[in-house]
Amino acid sequence: INDFNIGGILIGLPITKNDKNKMCQMVKDIGKNIDKFLLKNNFDLPIFFWDESYTSLEAQNITKDFFKNSKETDKLYSLANENENVIVIPALTGLGAPHWQPNTRGAIFGLTRNTSQADIIKATLDSLSYQTLDLIESMERDAKISISEIRVDGGMINNNNFLQSLSNVTQVKIIKPENIETTSLGAAYLAGLSAGLIKNTSEIKKFWKKNKETKPKIKKSIVQKKVATWKKTIKNLIALNN
Repeated sequence: INDFNIGGILIGLPITKNDKNKMCQMVKDIGKNIDKFLLKNNFDLPIFFWDESYTSLEAQNITKDFFKNSKETDKLYSLANENENVIVIPALTGLGAPHWQPNTRGAIFGLTRNTSQADIIKATLDSLSYQTLDLIESMERDAKISISEIRVDGGMINNNNFLQSLSNVTQVKIIKPENIETTSLGAAYLAGLSAGLIKNTSEIKKFWKKNKETKPKIKKSIVQKKVATWKKTIKNLIALNN
């Protein structure tokens, strides 16, 4: 349990936090030490979940040298051609959870003579949504739960098209907070708990405010076809690098 989880106020199930500005792994802890911490600070038991997209930083590396902020990519996303079926797998240093293929390298599939910069940007942002789904499915299988919402933070969530993509692919609602830098906010909360300025996590819940909520706009049957293509592409890329 650390600052970005506390800042995201992941109290009560089934929810998950998705921080799109870090490259890390899905973490799943239900051991005795975690339980003791939760009980001591009045967290809702029996479990406390979070996940972070394992190659989100790599996806950002593809765009960071060309764009100053997420608003620029948000605009380009809207200009993408829906008839282009580009797939970007930003595995620049290998595939992490749930694939664990360190030798796999990034690739772009489906390029045509009509493929534009906007199409590649859209595919790159969409890849974050598919990677998040990979993690959610793994989490749900292992923990035997269903995720009902994702709370997001970080500068990238200013991209409204990305949030809609994330909701469409995962088929759950995406919640954006008023304060998008919940990692630093979480560190302050932990300090407050330690110093006794904040009595328990029930008080922290009151501080968290929702800015907006994004819900799926695409039918699940349509998304399933796109997800199947994503998974097939991942499988082929892994085979290519082995």
